Amino acid sequence: MLLGAGRETSGNIIGGHAGAYGAHKWDQFYINGSLAMDLYSNTTDRFTSVPGASGPLNPVPAITREHWTGDFMSAGFGTSLEAGWRQPIGAGALTPFAGLQFQALSMQAFSEKSASDGALGLDFDSRTVISLPVSLGLQLDTTVAVGGTTTLQAWGRAAWQHEFKPDRSVEPHLPGSAGLCLRRPGR
Repeated sequence: MLLGAGRETSGNIIGGHAGAYGAHKWDQFYINGSLAMDLYSNTTDRFTSVPGASGPLNPVPAITREHWTGDFMSAGFGTSLEAGWRQPIGAGALTPFAGLQFQALSMQAFSEKSASDGALGLDFDSRTVISLPVSLGLQLDTTVAVGGTTTLQAWGRAAWQHEFKPDRSVEPHLPGSAGLCLRRPGR
């Protein structure tokens, strides 16, 4: 997987996923939910270099091409719950609904490794990212007979959604940099 055009960075993710879904209906009211668990083995592979500068005030020595790799485990957990009230209208129905989700993705701390003990490897602290969106919306659906026993069902949804935990940042550190953080914001 190439992570950026023109960059010498790649990685691989091998993982597994297990989940369960359930739903129940009482007349026009419904509730459904899900649970999911993921486990991943991640590897990174990148090359770095610094061209250097020969400026008269602060010359910077070049750092030749270095090869860095990393491997770490990560895991995810998620659950969702949605409830709605389906109201028949003509040949279709209008369903107001509300939903709540919880997602957590956790990654182990790791340090990149290099066979040449270079200077440009990164350290990553362990991190757990939480997502907690809530949504309120409407669904419109209809079923149309298209001949014999065949029907066509169409539906559309629109919802307002608010994320209570929007921070997705990752903060790699250069070892020995006295707290220098290379913050990478994310969404």
